[in-house]
Amino acid sequence: MNARAAAAPGFWTTLFLLLGVARKRATGRVARQSKLLRGRGGSATAAMPIIGFAFAALLSAALNLGAAFDLMIAVSEGTRVQVAKDITYTVTDDFSRRITDMEKSARLKPTLRNHISIVEEDDIQAEAKAFAKSDGGDANVIATRSVKIRTGFSSPRACWTGGRPPRDCPT
Repeated sequence: MNARAAAAPGFWTTLFLLLGVARKRATGRVARQSKLLRGRGGSATAAMPIIGFAFAALLSAALNLGAAFDLMIAVSEGTRVQVAKDITYTVTDDFSRRITDMEKSARLKPTLRNHISIVEEDDIQAEAKAFAKSDGGDANVIATRSVKIRTGFSSPRACWTGGRPPRDCPT
């Protein structure tokens, strides 16, 4: 045996030699694995981020549209509640004409006032039910407010109109 072969490498030399070989093998393994993944995926793998972004954008648009719709409903309901609070009702032209005619008849013939009041209350109840059915609310409350409006045409917070409210009708 020669002297060189007899001298075995030291501990640290062996350790660094083994660690270096292990690192080269690991690097080669990672490179080979990524090459196989790239080759296996094809163009479908490249499109996945685009599809994910499009899905996220559509989902956020749908959520925003839903929130906008809810806000629109809330504003509409708030307006309806405010109008109901202000005791402003828009009634049909026919109903308004009937009540006006009955009031004129009651002024001309005071003896018929009780009979006319009963007929008016029936008409008011029917109109209140129709109003409650179309716009919501309690028909009895609407009828009670309508009677107050009918008996006080000059009320600053009420307007008894046919069709659409006139410009001078407070809201």
